[in-house]
Amino acid sequence: MPTEPPEYTKLMQNVAKQIESTPDGLMDFRNTSRAQGHVRAFDLDKKRAYDIIRNLQKKMIVHPGQYEKFVEFLEIIGREDVIKMLPGYQDYQSKDGGNNNRAHYNTIPEKVETKMALHILQLLVGSQT
Repeated sequence: MPTEPPEYTKLMQNVAKQIESTPDGLMDFRNTSRAQGHVRAFDLDKKRAYDIIRNLQKKMIVHPGQYEKFVEFLEIIGREDVIKMLPGYQDYQSKDGGNNNRAHYNTIPEKVETKMALHILQLLVGSQT
């Protein structure tokens, strides 16, 4: 008869399910993990939220009773609902007052926008000569 997982494991499984419950939740979690160097790019497509959390546990970012680093990680993707699941953070309020999971990390312009800006700049410089 298999033993029941400890409370901490159940909590992390529930956190993973909550992360994956929103349409962009898993992708935001994967991208942030990769941007911070916790998941390699070629592993990214295979990883589910719980696998990434296990990687974060190995790197001592997530461990029982000490969630400060994990909360900072979840703040980046704006997942206040997930933070409130953690013990001691039930009354958590986000710093910016919202739960916008795009505003925090998506500040780098898209490649298309960058290429277009470079092309326009080249046209302007070329027309001056």
